[in-house]
Amino acid sequence: MLVEEKRARLQGEKPVSSVPVCSSTVLPSMNAWKEKHKSSTMVGFDERLEIVMDELTGHKCDLQILPIVGMGGIGKTILARNVFDNPYIVHHFDKRVWLTISQESRYLIVMDDVRSIDVWDDLKRLFPNNKNGSRIMVTTRLSNVAVSLGSRSPYMMEFLDESTSWNLFCEKVFSRQGCPFPELEKIGKYITKYCRGLPLAIVAIGGLLANSKMTREDWEFVAENVSSYAN
Repeated sequence: MLVEEKRARLQGEKPVSSVPVCSSTVLPSMNAWKEKHKSSTMVGFDERLEIVMDELTGHKCDLQILPIVGMGGIGKTILARNVFDNPYIVHHFDKRVWLTISQESRYLIVMDDVRSIDVWDDLKRLFPNNKNGSRIMVTTRLSNVAVSLGSRSPYMMEFLDESTSWNLFCEKVFSRQGCPFPELEKIGKYITKYCRGLPLAIVAIGGLLANSKMTREDWEFVAENVSSYAN
């Protein structure tokens, strides 16, 4: 499936036509990469990872900026870090840096948690448009910042759905899919409901419960605190 189709399916938009890929080197296809490398991202991030990777490695040869937008805790930085460290991205870009750049090679820069357009105004002179496929990826909570920064439409991160939230919770608590303790499953689903689709909240609470005694009393105590905080 083309990246435009996947992005449209996740965000409810109409697919746009493909743009020729800019590449000065021979790179393995994305399908070949998927066959060779198994995803190590969190549950619910695999497709998002692939979409962002396609966005960064395709399209026009001019410098492109891809903002990743979402509220705190939704996983912007985790997604950006997984993209940044991905073997396919490592292979594609000559240089990868988190904030500093090389002006000679094709580069990928990640600007994390940008909250003001003034930051970009101060730094943009350092990022040359050398027309060789360089990219800048930005994470931000603010849609207006994303629109101001981006040379293309921002990638809007969505909340995890109920099923994916539960799978992520079980992975973090039990290191497996599904709950092996029937008496805890209802409480666990109650807890994930109040995490409201935020991956970082699910991971944090899942890590806490993974080290618990797996008793109904312990889980009910956590559930009460989670619901009180959420309300």
